[in-house]
Amino acid sequence: MSELRYPNESPEYRKARDELLEAEKALVEKVKAVAAMRRQLPPGGQLKEDYSFQWANDGKVGQQVKLSELFGDKSTLLLYNFMYGPGWDNPCLSCTSLMDGFDRSAYQVTQDAAFCGIAKASAEQINNWARTRSWNQIALVSGAGTTYQADYQCQGENDDMQLPVMHVFKKHD
Repeated sequence: MSELRYPNESPEYRKARDELLEAEKALVEKVKAVAAMRRQLPPGGQLKEDYSFQWANDGKVGQQVKLSELFGDKSTLLLYNFMYGPGWDNPCLSCTSLMDGFDRSAYQVTQDAAFCGIAKASAEQINNWARTRSWNQIALVSGAGTTYQADYQCQGENDDMQLPVMHVFKKHD
């Protein structure tokens, strides 16, 4: 394959593009190295408690569910905290976009792990938003009334200061 060039590009442009490409390659290598470090982490601590959440899916809205029950028959649980505080009219648009994708790919992910979205908003608020987005594949729960988000660094100083955080929990004997 010949050297990459764009029509009528200047030598200054090509030099800058080549430098950018090298920086991007270095960044990819750094991301891979960080991912390898993440995979090598020793097990974290035991859960502070078996948090009691409320289902936010149609047909179950408001019913209690323990974090340990979210595993189902899987040994791994992916729990994504999306930014939707109890005082918010709607969740974060970026989180909504991620949740759109998570909902559409949940069937694939849940072959190997349990997958659930959680927010600090009420179960009713989450369910109403899920209906507007046609989320019907991913399990959804409300962490309202629990300290889960505060305990696991998913929020700032109060319930309305939410952060997007994905936690991976492993079930052991």
